[in-house]
Amino acid sequence: MNQKKKYLLMSIDFFENTNKEDIDSFLKKSISLDLGLVFYSRNENRLNPYKHYKTNYPDNITFCSRDYVKKTVKKFHKSLFIVIGTKEQDFFMAVGDKLLYLFPEWYKTKEEKASKYGIHISDTNQLLRFIKTILNQTTWFSYIKLPDETEIISLADARSEYYSKSAEEKEIIEAFESVLKKGKRKYYDIYLYHFLSAICNSKTFDNIDIWGIFPSSSTKLNPEMLNFKEQVRVISKKKNADNILIRHMATDKSHYIDEAIRIKVGSARHFETICLNPVYKDKLRGKNVCIFDDYLTHGNSFECARNLLKSAGVKKIIFVTLGTFRKNYQYQNYELDGNLFSKDYTAKLINRCVIAKSKFTINTKAKEETENLYNIFNL
Repeated sequence: MNQKKKYLLMSIDFFENTNKEDIDSFLKKSISLDLGLVFYSRNENRLNPYKHYKTNYPDNITFCSRDYVKKTVKKFHKSLFIVIGTKEQDFFMAVGDKLLYLFPEWYKTKEEKASKYGIHISDTNQLLRFIKTILNQTTWFSYIKLPDETEIISLADARSEYYSKSAEEKEIIEAFESVLKKGKRKYYDIYLYHFLSAICNSKTFDNIDIWGIFPSSSTKLNPEMLNFKEQVRVISKKKNADNILIRHMATDKSHYIDEAIRIKVGSARHFETICLNPVYKDKLRGKNVCIFDDYLTHGNSFECARNLLKSAGVKKIIFVTLGTFRKNYQYQNYELDGNLFSKDYTAKLINRCVIAKSKFTINTKAKEETENLYNIFNL
């Protein structure tokens, strides 16, 4: 296998559930993207009626048994493969090797567990858009490693008003915000695909033990962020679905608070309303944790989470955001005393320092990738 290619591992059900016109169009467009298409079945006799397609595309199409696929995949990194199917055996194969798993809704046979955890795709055109998004996303916009080795990664530049390099990038960034801040689902698939692509294309997240999201200002978790976290958790074969952080009391939304006050107060207001989930008590020491949040501004949310997790013995922390506003980061160390898995603890600020925004590594290629989404989704 070519390690620079992406391979679609597709049940032979694709041919049996897709009309010929769509099959021909999908194959042609997939080959133009230089994708590898691997069609498999437990019963190899089911492959025979469709092997003539390999004659037209001998370098890109393979027909083989499911067992052969499972053995071959184990020799390569998971980022090379995407599994497409609607049966539990497809799902188990994907989860067994931590592969991205897509659920084509137009197939006649739909099994429950596969439907619950797969990323639903409505037709072959949407499938191609998803794949183009994955091929397009290779770069994070912003990265920094904090003094305690915690890593912070942002997928895009969130400053749409003045810093977008094009009208297309501005529209996509504002579309993401409409999903996360206003609950508008119109652009949710684009957001989900782009973020999942970033995670699946990177080796940074291979050893994460626990995935979580930072709670919103209410006591409820943002459903879009929660769904994304669950998709990644299942792909990663992690069993515990409980979020690692709990907001036990609602607080004011950050963007309603004056920026100068937010900087002055720092993480203190979050400690008053957030604790670690009791289901993780005595289970965090030595673990690697990744926390998702929508946007990075001054870092007060992450600093609350970082101090809680470090105090509980977490070994490695990665924070991931969809976008960053490129502000100076407020690095804060607190002494936490009491039961961190309840609201009965105290937080005393020990020291703080400002990490200048210029210290973040910025890759402007990510702005082009965000802009490209406009054309991929024909907005």
